Amino acid sequence: MLAFATMMRHQIVMPAHLMDDGCHTATNQGRVLFDDFAMVAERTGVYTARDYVEIMQHLIEYWGVADLRGLTPEVGGTLGVVH
Repeated sequence: MLAFATMMRHQIVMPAHLMDDGCHTATNQGRVLFDDFAMVAERTGVYTARDYVEIMQHLIEYWGVADLRGLTPEVGGTLGVVH
């Protein structure tokens, strides 16, 4: 549960968020390659905010987060982040 709350606080990012070809930023008025890639992916519907929501819903249901009982105060305090 603690790991899940940490993941929620730091957000889920696309796996390619560190992509860099070493020249895109210099040749495109300071734009970051990943930002341009993410914009295209979102606009074309390949990978959208809805995908993030579906991932979170799946994890919450799969791990039975709503039904967890008897948690320590440390873990119980993280439920507000997860819900």
